[in-house]
Amino acid sequence: MQIAIMTVTISLPGCSSLKEKRQRVGGLHERFGRSPNVAVCESGELDRHDASEWSFVVVALTKRDVDTQCR
Repeated sequence: MQIAIMTVTISLPGCSSLKEKRQRVGGLHERFGRSPNVAVCESGELDRHDASEWSFVVVALTKRDVDTQCR
């Protein structure tokens, strides 16, 4: 079994509330979490309005399958 982990920090300049932040980045979970091999979560910068950290975990039987999912 192969696993890939990627953490991304997103800058959100001009974002003035947590509600606005969730509206801007909420689609990430919906878009990338559709695949049964991918887990997505907001993993950091939870209380900041102007930044968001997201972690993506991909699990597959072969390295080739993991690489395909990561592209």
